[in-house]
Amino acid sequence: MKVFGWILVVLVGCVSCAEESAETIVIKSMEYHGGIAAWEATDKLSYLKTTRLYGPDGSLESESNIAYTHPLHKDLPASMRWLDGAQLKAFKLDSTGGIKANFDLTAADSIRYKESLRTAPYTLCQPYKLLADAELLKRHPDEVLEDGLAVYVVGLSYTEEDGSEGTKWKYYFNQDNYRLEAALVLHNGSFSYIRNDVYEEKTGLSLNAKRTSYRTDSLRNVQYLRGEFIYEYLDSEQ
Repeated sequence: MKVFGWILVVLVGCVSCAEESAETIVIKSMEYHGGIAAWEATDKLSYLKTTRLYGPDGSLESESNIAYTHPLHKDLPASMRWLDGAQLKAFKLDSTGGIKANFDLTAADSIRYKESLRTAPYTLCQPYKLLADAELLKRHPDEVLEDGLAVYVVGLSYTEEDGSEGTKWKYYFNQDNYRLEAALVLHNGSFSYIRNDVYEEKTGLSLNAKRTSYRTDSLRNVQYLRGEFIYEYLDSEQ
């Protein structure tokens, strides 16, 4: 039995009539979104991600269209491709973390693209990726979202390598079916509230097809629309 299956048996078996644990909520969400068996049977994903970022005045700040390919159960190899004018650029990390690119790289570009490949699977593959940090999951008091939807709240706080506080997340799960509805993230002193607007049906994993991000305060009071993220899932790497 694979590790997620083992975790499922142990955690669900430990649940009594008392309040569900953070881990159990995440596992039930995984089952809603496609199931642990489907997750373990999928080796990699390829998709086109469209990102539109907006400024506080509502103006379009930037737009990008990047095709990603990455494994689901390990970090490497991973790649990204995008059009820069008439040139199709490609940036790849091989199985050892070595860099391959068909264009000249600055040190800053290398760091930025490596970070993009590192974070892409985490943000896309929620709730599945959350159990990788099961020991950090914490149940918070239930809340009601702005549209009146009652949700369970699960938190996850990271620590930087130097011991300082890192990124902090709150995830909001539908109390009726455990669908992952939204997330609130504190990163570099700013709060972002992300609604999962649409989920896809092609992969069998019910992953995000459209997400909308808002700059907010700690109570999710919206300050302005920050970004839109649209995902088109591909059959294989082109």
